Amino acid sequence: MLKSKLLAAVSTVLIMAGCTSFGECPLSASYCGTFEGTLPAADAAGIKTTLRLNRDSSFSERSVYIGKPDGVFYEKGTYKIVGNVVELHLNGGERNYYRIENNQLRRLDMQGQPITGALADNYVLIRTAPCR
Repeated sequence: MLKSKLLAAVSTVLIMAGCTSFGECPLSASYCGTFEGTLPAADAAGIKTTLRLNRDSSFSERSVYIGKPDGVFYEKGTYKIVGNVVELHLNGGERNYYRIENNQLRRLDMQGQPITGALADNYVLIRTAPCR
């Protein structure tokens, strides 16, 4: 009896939070907002990145390749949170991944794995604003 009441309570909370299953939520309890940072670039001084995760599971991203004329790019799409990873689904079909850390997002490689190497610690976007 207690187990069924507990399961019903947990299910209600998940449904109210917009979760479709125990491991996959289109929006974490309050993990939306704006994240900013300068990511490494092979052919520029860096990529100033602003990522906005919206309450409705949509996102927008602005990338500025520092020192490059015509180096400003915009991406839009949807996202979902699976475990501790934000999975961005770009409108063109590509996917990008970020691991959720304490008030920041860490960029992952195209397979959703941690980036390694000398610049690995530089793939971080810091939360600069909560959801609007």
